[in-house]
Amino acid sequence: MKKKISKKNLLVIGGTGFIGFHILKKAQKLKWKLTSISRNRPQKKRFVKGVNYLKINIVNNDDLRRKIVGDYDYIINLMGVSAGAFSRIKDNKIYKDQFKGSKNIIDFFSKKKIERFIQIGSSAEYGAIRIPHHEKKNCKPISSYGKSKLKITKYLVKKYKKKNMPFTIVRLFQVYGEKQNMNKIVPFIINNCLYEKSFNLTEGKQIRDFCHIDDVVKAIFVLLKIKRNNINGEIFNVGLGKSISIKNLTKLIKQKIGKGKPIFNVIPIKKNEIMKSQASIIKMKKIVGWSPKISLSKGVDSLIKKNG
Repeated sequence: MKKKISKKNLLVIGGTGFIGFHILKKAQKLKWKLTSISRNRPQKKRFVKGVNYLKINIVNNDDLRRKIVGDYDYIINLMGVSAGAFSRIKDNKIYKDQFKGSKNIIDFFSKKKIERFIQIGSSAEYGAIRIPHHEKKNCKPISSYGKSKLKITKYLVKKYKKKNMPFTIVRLFQVYGEKQNMNKIVPFIINNCLYEKSFNLTEGKQIRDFCHIDDVVKAIFVLLKIKRNNINGEIFNVGLGKSISIKNLTKLIKQKIGKGKPIFNVIPIKKNEIMKSQASIIKMKKIVGWSPKISLSKGVDSLIKKNG
């Protein structure tokens, strides 16, 4: 008689967002038990059947303790206001709430028996330092978003040293893919080119590392399921490992579609804009055995086909 394999129980904080949706879709295929925590219900396009969607304000510790019940094998913390929102809203409360909410989650699960806690960090933690960004480099974030993410990273490292919490930090670079919001740069350019609209951009000299959502999700699941303890307390970059300027990205997409009217040098560069960002993914390759499989060209082709 075969031994029955129990389902893994996954909790995603921020499961109604773009990345959270794709993580839950992957876990759904594995037939795991799924729970999502967020401030809002999911949009129709990001609803995943079988997920227990909980509306919880994790900044409120009482709300958190009252509504999170049961045991979880894996926790993925995607909680956070986007970098774009940080730049639009000059409110120090956002910065404080992002840290406080993550701190509450970390403190809550540091007392529980779990297999893996994955904190989703950001390339913004590095700041304006020389590329490629290596995990051992000193971080000098220049944006409130980056500072907030780095503060969470430091708190987790501190918790690991005290509690030996099985956590791993994943620093994501520019993630793109299906069902991403249209105000993000890749779908924004594709959509405007497809409909042959005129659209304004900066001078486009910013250098970015774009990694397809499918590769990002694979990286996260490799880290989730790995049995070795040598990833505990570690930080891993997840990106393509190659970069491109926004101007050349726009030209690439326009060339593939065959139309579009981008207008450069209209929008000013933001005050705290990081001009160069690129991941070193040597650590992920060496320790975990992960490397991205989808080139930027192939990823863009796929999106154009789905949106065209």
